Amino acid sequence: MHSYKSSEAIRCLTNKRIAFVGDSRVRDLFHYFNSRLDGKEPPNDGPKHEDMSYFDKTNKIRTDFFWAPLVNDSTYKLFNSFTKAGSVPDAIIHASALVC
Repeated sequence: MHSYKSSEAIRCLTNKRIAFVGDSRVRDLFHYFNSRLDGKEPPNDGPKHEDMSYFDKTNKIRTDFFWAPLVNDSTYKLFNSFTKAGSVPDAIIHASALVC
């Protein structure tokens, strides 16, 4: 599998919005993804159970993390809000636990 260099990823993602939705595993992926864009180390501390945003001003890449550890009504409302607001992300990375 091809391992993308930061420059390749930036070229593909300029002027794009990526949404990360899920639990702590997805939050870690959100931080790692942003570190590949800006070349900085992912943070080891900071907010845990809340939404976060990152914007790379140079390349105009926006990433958002939405804390949604369970697939439930809140998750449905979040996805529905994307379409209602007219701001559907260019890509959504989602992983959450299913409550039965």
